[in-house]
Amino acid sequence: MHNLNPRMKEVWLTKLQMRNWFRGMVHFVAVKRVIV
Repeated sequence: MHNLNPRMKEVWLTKLQMRNWFRGMVHFVAVKRVIV
């Protein structure tokens, strides 16, 4: 993990960001559905 080259680290961070964004969207839709 600590010996990753910059490109792999960048890809990994992008994946993590996408996962967090997706989770946020799912949570938003769930809350919206509960309110409506």
